[in-house]
Amino acid sequence: MSLPPCVMRDAKPFPDGSTQYYCRHPQYPYRLRLLALHPDHCHTCPLRQETGSPPPPAPPQTPDPAAYTPGRPRPDLQTIELTLPPHQEGRDRKVRFEPDGSIVYEKGEGEWEPPRPINGYIRDASNAWRFLPLWLPCSLRHASAVRLVNCGCVDIIMRCNNPACHLFADRVGQAACQTCPHRS
Repeated sequence: MSLPPCVMRDAKPFPDGSTQYYCRHPQYPYRLRLLALHPDHCHTCPLRQETGSPPPPAPPQTPDPAAYTPGRPRPDLQTIELTLPPHQEGRDRKVRFEPDGSIVYEKGEGEWEPPRPINGYIRDASNAWRFLPLWLPCSLRHASAVRLVNCGCVDIIMRCNNPACHLFADRVGQAACQTCPHRS
């Protein structure tokens, strides 16, 4: 495959000699996901950057002290554990919800790959198996936990429960909640 030059494209070679490419451009919708790109994709891509250097990596995100402080209880996030389906041995990863709102996976025997990211949480820089909350406190937000079938990891779904908010009853992301004037 002959691809035009682009400083935003990276390649991942495989042992069988094949190569898959992925795009690092911040505006590309499937950023950092391995894709079997169509041969014409890079030729017609409006985001292709032939010269210059790639943008610097984003600085590591740290939780707001209002969202996470080690040892400070977060009762609004502690109740998420009650919505989690029961653990099934051999299929699901063991997870523990800490009183401070963090989520910790137990590293099982022979597990080398860290768990997937969790909506509204960031991975602890010192422990890839621990996730710290980015959600600011809100008593009217409804939280539920789900297990992903393909890997047994946990994900969090948040819904706005504030009738005064324009996102009432909708799924919300951490960024929308952070800027909400109706958060209580």
